[in-house]
Amino acid sequence: MLLRTQDEIMAKWPQNAEPLVCIRCTAFNQEKFIAQCLEGFLIQETDFPFEVIAHDDASSDRTGEIIREYAAKYPKIIKPYIETENQWSKNDGSFTRVMDSLTTRKYVGMCEGDDYWIDPHKLQTQIDFLESHPDYTMTFHDAEIKNEPGVEPVDSVYPPMADRDYTATALFEKWTVPTASMVYLRKIRDYPIKNPLNIMNGDIFLVEKCAHMGKIRCFNKKMCVYRRQPGGVTWDQSKQIQRL
Repeated sequence: MLLRTQDEIMAKWPQNAEPLVCIRCTAFNQEKFIAQCLEGFLIQETDFPFEVIAHDDASSDRTGEIIREYAAKYPKIIKPYIETENQWSKNDGSFTRVMDSLTTRKYVGMCEGDDYWIDPHKLQTQIDFLESHPDYTMTFHDAEIKNEPGVEPVDSVYPPMADRDYTATALFEKWTVPTASMVYLRKIRDYPIKNPLNIMNGDIFLVEKCAHMGKIRCFNKKMCVYRRQPGGVTWDQSKQIQRL
């Protein structure tokens, strides 16, 4: 477990200030990875408060237990939400409604339970930019690729990235945004999507909403890790077929 204490993490935070950022961390049967994911949040060095909504969707392994262990040590930062019934499998929007109800801060960061952050200045870098550029709705950055046993190794699944703005068209034509890299304005989630239950990949539509309502900036720096593993929804063919 991380040696850094809660007080050390909060040392530069304004006293009694509300969190500026909510990190959405969703997990299901990821006991092998969830500790590394949570510690990626706890290495962040910021001058503003942030919170982690750690949502376990009724895992059958120790994922929820591990989340509770970290929440007990970092109660002002990690907020556990442990389901007793799997929400994702309902396919009725319950999963998204639960997460949206828990996400109430000005900005939202994203990281699923099998990915993780590796740069302690990631969150500060992205929030500094958004706070000083009110015409932007989202920032993202490059990611390292970690290939777990059982998947065909690749060096990258993303096109080369540059330090510049990206348009909605560019992002749609060639998917560029690692989910664990995204930080965006919370109000974007309130913008409606037609037929939301027909959407297979919600990240694409979220990014397109951000591009519709403002500008998007990329940082050409690898500040997170995207883990490719057989149990992931993106790379598990049976899960792809089920979602389709």
